[in-house]
Amino acid sequence: MATSDPVVLKLVREKPDWAPYVLSCIQQSEEGDGTLWGSTVGNRVKLPNRNLTHLRALRILETVERGGPSGGSARYRMVNPAGAKQALIEAGFDPDARQAGDYFDQHRRARHA
Repeated sequence: MATSDPVVLKLVREKPDWAPYVLSCIQQSEEGDGTLWGSTVGNRVKLPNRNLTHLRALRILETVERGGPSGGSARYRMVNPAGAKQALIEAGFDPDARQAGDYFDQHRRARHA
């Protein structure tokens, strides 16, 4: 079992409105090659879009590819996805919960593929 990431645990306990965004990052990193696009995180949670630079500043995410000059989405990688997932569990969130924008149930399909 992974050790929980203390930064993620503190964030979701103090500001639980960030939990869906962290959850979306974890799920999308598990579904693909470990990277995710910033725009797809907001699409999946279907909440007011947040700038993920806050998660990057906390070292929860690291930039893989910068967004374009016209403000295009950046690509990120989770620094410690297993620790972030454990932190969500400890804070009482289900890391396998279906997000509002996961229309095709991609996370469940990726887990069972």
